[in-house]
Amino acid sequence: LFRSLEEGTPFDTIVATVLAPIQIDLGRRWVEGDVSIADEHAATAVVEELLVLLAGGLAAGDGREVVVACPEGDHHSMPGRIVSMSLGLSGLRARFLGASLPARDLSAFLESQRPFALALSCSLPSALVGAWRSVAAAHAQGVPVVVGGRAFGDDPTRALRIGADAWAVDAQAAVDAIGR
Repeated sequence: LFRSLEEGTPFDTIVATVLAPIQIDLGRRWVEGDVSIADEHAATAVVEELLVLLAGGLAAGDGREVVVACPEGDHHSMPGRIVSMSLGLSGLRARFLGASLPARDLSAFLESQRPFALALSCSLPSALVGAWRSVAAAHAQGVPVVVGGRAFGDDPTRALRIGADAWAVDAQAAVDAIGR
């Protein structure tokens, strides 16, 4: 992977063609009972560490600040971390706040930091209420929101229903939406 990156393969391509399929297969195997929660967590931690190492050698952005978070109830931080890294590589300053962030805490952070935008990653349909609260909290602070993740499905319907300003199918689409 490091050699591919050095040879010019874009970070997002490596994520989409190598790391994301690993995580999807891992999730499928967990659902089917082939791996335990501990095994899934251990494997995910390795992939997450690899992401950090891969992105660590690339230039970080110094443009407008974008906050990236996952709503309360969603403990899947890796998709949000990928979006954060992609935003940074696009020239934006991304601040990743992690998983399961309560809307009231997000609101206080947005009020104090005044970012350009919020990118909200939601993997679990059960966390969509938390996503709705997070969107409302961001809007109360005057911060536009782009949402994405498996919980939103394959089209913008759910994103629009919770009041998001934009929906992104993947990290590059989030970068593009924020750029617009």
